[in-house]
Amino acid sequence: MTPEDADDIWALYNLISAGDEVECVTMRKVLQESSSGEVVDSQKIKMVLAVRVEKLDVDLSNASLRINGKNVKENRHVKLGSYHTLDVGPGRWVKLTKPAWDALSVELLEQALANAGKAEMGAIVMQEGLAHVCTLAPTGTRVLQRVEVTMPKRKIGPTSQSEKAMEKFQTLCLEAMLQHIRFEALKAVVIASNADSLRDDLYRRLIEHAQSKDVKPILENKSKFMRVAVASGQPTALETVLKEPRIAAILADTKAAIEARVLDAFHKMHNHDPERTTYGAKHVESATEQCAVRQLLLSDALFRSTNVDDRKLFAKIVGTVRENGGDVVIFATGRILKWGCRSCRGSRRSSISPSRIPSPVKVKIFACKS
Repeated sequence: MTPEDADDIWALYNLISAGDEVECVTMRKVLQESSSGEVVDSQKIKMVLAVRVEKLDVDLSNASLRINGKNVKENRHVKLGSYHTLDVGPGRWVKLTKPAWDALSVELLEQALANAGKAEMGAIVMQEGLAHVCTLAPTGTRVLQRVEVTMPKRKIGPTSQSEKAMEKFQTLCLEAMLQHIRFEALKAVVIASNADSLRDDLYRRLIEHAQSKDVKPILENKSKFMRVAVASGQPTALETVLKEPRIAAILADTKAAIEARVLDAFHKMHNHDPERTTYGAKHVESATEQCAVRQLLLSDALFRSTNVDDRKLFAKIVGTVRENGGDVVIFATGRILKWGCRSCRGSRRSSISPSRIPSPVKVKIFACKS
């Protein structure tokens, strides 16, 4: 496989699990020793290495994936069992070997291939001193860059420290949008903030920059820009953006919009007819065995589990629900409900309203019953 952009890197991150074997071209510092064993020189050498994955780190702002593990193939420069970190980015081929390709892994791969390069909306969500640049694609929401500037208390005077900090903040937001958002390829570009002045000022700066530098992708797509009010500069504020009628109409078929509608429907069902909802692996599996699941909701993080038995269980649940005619919605990491409580984890306390459950923890699998 050869990833082409940040979305492909994210898909690869979801696809690779601990215990998989990953092979690609890499650079390795090699020491040269004398006959007595003393190090006389060192140099970086380009080579092909394969590692058994132990740890993954993804950086979407730089479209890079770091894969750490032990070398598993003979190499005259690197001993078997030596640790190495592979750096994977756009344009760099990768060979992935799994102990077993389960149905969910195949589905993730097919989704990535089908949705390559299909980001639907670009957005920046802001509050004073904090912003996140995101894209929404069929595979989910991606945070590409976080912008943060410490904002001092406001003081009287035209050149106060707060105004200088705000100038810096707006400049960094502008640069982040120019770096990450492909204006010509998107259906909509959203500038969202909790204050009118923030989004209006950034939009003005963006247009002025495009006019002065003759940036045609911006000037020719001004009609795509939308300014939306949100509660904060956190990525979760995009939930509000997706409920805007004009944006919902444009993005009706995207994964992010579908996820938002499904979660909203689950909340309503749980509040008004709680006996038709359940959550947690044990209870969802039981409902599945009774052919009682109409809609299954689960996080893609479940399929990165290092426990093979867990992965097999979730793959089995998904397969059974589909065989019985149910719908399956797999949420991108970070978009699943943060719901549940330590005191009732593993028990079915569905009569409790989500807003009243204490000590929230992340629950990753839900079901709506027939």
